[in-house]
Amino acid sequence: MRFGDLLSKGKVIDSLYKVEKVLGSGAQGVIYHVKTVATGYDLALKLISISAEAKVQFNDILESIKDEFTIIKSLHHKNIISVYDFGYDKKLDKYYYTMDYLQGLDLRDYVKSNPNSAQFPMIVYQILDGLNYLHSNNIIHFDIKPENIFIVNKGKEPSVKILDFGLSEIKKHNNQNISAKGTLSYIAPEFFLDPTKISPKIDLYSLGITLIHVNKGIDDSGAESIGKGSILSAINKEYEKNKELLESFRDKKIKSFISQLTEKNPGTRISSAVEAIIGLNRMFGTNFKIPAVHHITSFMNNPKFILRENELSQLKTLRENCLLKKEGRSVLLTGHSGVGKTKMLNQLVFQSSLNLEKVLKIYLDDNTSEDFFIGKLLLRKIFNLYRADINLEKEYENINKELDSIIEKEQDFSYIYDDIINIITKCSDTREVKLTILLDNYERYDIESIRFVNRLFNINKNSGNLFILISIASDKMNETVAQSLKLMEFDPDIPKIEIPALSFAETQRVIEVFLGKIGSLPPDFSKKVYDHTGGNFRKLMMYFDEFFQSGVLNYVSGLLLFRDHEKFNEILKSKSGKSVKSIVDSLDSDELSVLKLLCATFNKLNMEEIQRFIQLSEFDLKRALNKMVNHEVISGYNGLYKAIRSEVKNFVFKKTTKEELIQLYTDISSLSHDDKFSQYAVMLLKVISNNKSKHNLGVVGKYIDKMLKSDTNDNLYYLLLNSLKIASDKELRFRLEVNYALYLFKRDPEKCTKVTESLDRLYKKKDRDISNKLSFVRLKFRIFDPEKDRYNAVEFVKNALPVMESELSSTELFKELFDYIEKLLKTGEYFNQGTEIIDLLERKYEKDKSISFEYPNILNALKFVYGTIEWKDEYEKTLSGFISEHIKAQLYNDSYFYLLKAIGLLVEKNYLKGDYAERLTFGLETAYKLKDINNMFLMYSTLSTYYFYRGSYEKSLYWDEKKVHLKQKLRKELTTEDIGDIAITKANLYYPLGEVITLVQETRRQAKEKNELSQYILYLTNEFILQHRKGDLKTAKSTIRKAYLYFRAIPDNELLRHYDRVSKYFPEVFSREEALKDAENLRSFNTISHDVFDKMKEFIDKYYEYNICYRWSPDRVDEVLSGHLELETPMMILHYMKEHRSLPDPKRVIGEIEPRFFNPECTGEHLSLLTTKFMMTKDRSLLDPIFEYSRKLYIAGYVMINIYTLIPFMEYALMINTPKDKMKKFIESYEEIKNYLYENMDDVQLKLFESAYFFRRGKKIIEYYNKL
Repeated sequence: MRFGDLLSKGKVIDSLYKVEKVLGSGAQGVIYHVKTVATGYDLALKLISISAEAKVQFNDILESIKDEFTIIKSLHHKNIISVYDFGYDKKLDKYYYTMDYLQGLDLRDYVKSNPNSAQFPMIVYQILDGLNYLHSNNIIHFDIKPENIFIVNKGKEPSVKILDFGLSEIKKHNNQNISAKGTLSYIAPEFFLDPTKISPKIDLYSLGITLIHVNKGIDDSGAESIGKGSILSAINKEYEKNKELLESFRDKKIKSFISQLTEKNPGTRISSAVEAIIGLNRMFGTNFKIPAVHHITSFMNNPKFILRENELSQLKTLRENCLLKKEGRSVLLTGHSGVGKTKMLNQLVFQSSLNLEKVLKIYLDDNTSEDFFIGKLLLRKIFNLYRADINLEKEYENINKELDSIIEKEQDFSYIYDDIINIITKCSDTREVKLTILLDNYERYDIESIRFVNRLFNINKNSGNLFILISIASDKMNETVAQSLKLMEFDPDIPKIEIPALSFAETQRVIEVFLGKIGSLPPDFSKKVYDHTGGNFRKLMMYFDEFFQSGVLNYVSGLLLFRDHEKFNEILKSKSGKSVKSIVDSLDSDELSVLKLLCATFNKLNMEEIQRFIQLSEFDLKRALNKMVNHEVISGYNGLYKAIRSEVKNFVFKKTTKEELIQLYTDISSLSHDDKFSQYAVMLLKVISNNKSKHNLGVVGKYIDKMLKSDTNDNLYYLLLNSLKIASDKELRFRLEVNYALYLFKRDPEKCTKVTESLDRLYKKKDRDISNKLSFVRLKFRIFDPEKDRYNAVEFVKNALPVMESELSSTELFKELFDYIEKLLKTGEYFNQGTEIIDLLERKYEKDKSISFEYPNILNALKFVYGTIEWKDEYEKTLSGFISEHIKAQLYNDSYFYLLKAIGLLVEKNYLKGDYAERLTFGLETAYKLKDINNMFLMYSTLSTYYFYRGSYEKSLYWDEKKVHLKQKLRKELTTEDIGDIAITKANLYYPLGEVITLVQETRRQAKEKNELSQYILYLTNEFILQHRKGDLKTAKSTIRKAYLYFRAIPDNELLRHYDRVSKYFPEVFSREEALKDAENLRSFNTISHDVFDKMKEFIDKYYEYNICYRWSPDRVDEVLSGHLELETPMMILHYMKEHRSLPDPKRVIGEIEPRFFNPECTGEHLSLLTTKFMMTKDRSLLDPIFEYSRKLYIAGYVMINIYTLIPFMEYALMINTPKDKMKKFIESYEEIKNYLYENMDDVQLKLFESAYFFRRGKKIIEYYNKL
């Protein structure tokens, strides 16, 4: 590159890197010092230039560059430079890759500046250590010379980095036609005699010549590369010149050592780097560690990717198909922690980056306590990745402002999800090859991030253009993630790849790959290691580390020996491999201080922040951090550091004293914190450190509640554990432990139970602070789980009442008890105890004349709603009186609004007869005046419920939609019921069925996003029923089979409730054989128990008796014809007539008619009313209205309701000799519906169609009609 072509400071490369200065240039291009645009992290960037004359070989050169990058990327050693990203800048039309930014000197300049030979052994040892690592990984550098050895020297001793792998070769892939490369003087003579005989001795020779030249100050700038002419002559000339230079060395030790490296005959030359280090120790009296032949800094950080090739191949195939078809693909990757998921994703990222494909990996190293971290991180990375391709500045700025506003106002993040997703898909569309997003460590995401990722994952699956993968450690999940996994795992549209543990044979292969064949190994070595690791790859690596660190395995003169059987068994018994312990124990005091800080911090820290508290030079700190990153005890990413692994934190915190913890948290609190989690954490720590903390007990729970929502990576877990350790006041400790138990309730229920049992004993102490006793009572109320808890709720409340009365106002006390009683009344087992507690409180209030009227009233309302007493008509007046008392006293509190809610609930049960619209509307207006948001939403729901069960569906829909609009305006979280209620009401108003199904699917999507498994299955079964109603029987079949996949995840009673509901529709969707086969499959796959299977068979036997949807079955004649008009009435009249040869008594048929049947908007019910009237009165003036509403129903998509009303109408109309011309349009309409159904059936359903009740009846009707 010409000087004029050099990039100036500030120039941005590929939107990601900002140029600081030029570091150097060579044949392949220029190396720049750059900073990342996103974080300001220092890197070196090699911008590759290809000369005009070389462009004809462009592809070969590019592949060579990729090879160089691939080689270095596969390496991980402290004496070898690290590389990071390979890319292409479209504007510059140049490829590049990034690597470590090193500050120091190359070996020649370093020796000039430091002529003292004292450092010679240390520098040579590090070079040999690096070369040994290369050679053990089958890599020959081929270009060892002074310019490619760099010395970083800012601390106590020099640190070596080997650079420039452009000429490297991999032994196992060596080319039989290798051409001579490099500067002649440094190349071993044997290479020219036989280029196929490549060995590590070539690099050792080059090192020897390098050491001669730097010690003699030889400058190679004028040296010629290998040219034409006599090669052998040139070799001999160079060899003699170098030999002459070596002879002039005064230091005999250095001279002797170098001479062994530069032997012309490779047979007598030092054979390996290990042998050279042994010679170095012997000659200079040093005690450098002899590295393993297969040496790596830590087995935990090994570069080898083995034994997961099949799974990687599956993953690559899925991704390639997605990119080829240009359609979204969402994939799930599971497996226990440590089986190799992250390693596989890293391999995919690396291979994709070489092809210049856009890949984003969100991984554990990125995790902090930042609010909505994953969403913000993904947005930031997308912006940086695509800013050169598309103008995103304005959108990016607006979304960040919105995010800041949502965080500040504590609003629902879901309102910004779609904006972020739109940016992601828009960016992906700018390139031919679509974006890949890999989401690792999903099990550690905060709640908001999980919801966002779920939406992105599912939207992409259905309509996206990305390849998205979620990776989950299935043994590290909390309850939320476990629910999420079930919803993804059972989804047939989501491909799953599970990485299993290693088999015994695979474990043997790993041992052979990493250790080689060791004759001295005990015969049971592999078997014992396998038994103790369980096939877990990470555990295996941890054991390897410990075997070397403890001397069980050791190299003697370069040979690997097994040395200590007793220690071997002891390590295996430790179960963890003690790797973390060994690594941490090997740290000096300064390094350990750094690690403790990085374990305690909530967010990643940069070097400057660490140096505020730990007095280390930049060099020493960087070395300490690199050491810990290499051992994987901390995460280091873009110059930011934090301890991530739980096993590291567990061990470190056990070694940390109370005083150290106090100091650590004091230091962390003094930092600037932008995220809500850290801000509340700091407030909590101030309370704990305050001598008067007892007076601040009330805020402990408040702060912890605030932190719960944005907790990620177990930050809150360790903060609570350490807070218990440092809190000196016993009452403060008790309050913290109460909150710890509450935190564990969803994270680890078993541990929560143990902590609660311990607290129960402490709670009973006489001198226990009364406010703490109350906090424990509240804990018991909040974590009550009727499925798991087994205790006497009545006795607990009796004992708790004195505590509550001493601390709470009557309002507060009642509120706490009211919620708890409701929980009890909603369960079967605890219902009677809930009733008994109501009686207990009523007796109490009878004696207390000072008690407010509202509490006895609200208890009565509870009894009415939950049926603890038998309903009497007079109670309606009683309830109305309760509400009037509140209005008279102008007491518009939660009790008042609950009484209004009770109206809706009792109307639902058809207990109330009066008109309450005005009272409910007044309640809503009152909530508005009070600016009581929660009760506003309550009143919207109550008004909707009230009107729905009064048959005014339009008004019910109006209030549901008003509630949703207000929530959206205030950015409050929408529940699944919010959209689900609208769908149900629209279905009752016969809105186009496609629109209703879309709403149900949206509700189902929300349930999936929020990990609400029961709600998801409910709306999936609702979707099946609606698809049956639409006559889309083929889709209905696939929908219900999709629901089957989730049956294993719900309790038996819930499963049977769903099955009973849907199997009524089966006779028109499945053959009997199909229905039984599906049930048998569910049993054979252990989805259901034998008892559940038997019950399902009973349903099938019952519902298949007449080959008709059970809703319209003859079995229901007496149920339907019971004095109330129903949607099914016309069909039941026909069934009745077939059996009795006469019409039923009109009182049985019509009797009471609900208002909805008179409402023309309720098309199905109105059609049923008209048809019933016609059948009972023979009034032919109803023929046209019947046809009009039948067509309206068909056009709206309610095909099956229409046909089951049309069949009895037509059959009866022909019975009473309705003229043929009047019947023609009905016959034609039936034929149209029949053809529609044909088009939406599979082959089995077409056969069923012939025997279906409505088809058989329809066929006879048409035959009779044609005879007229």
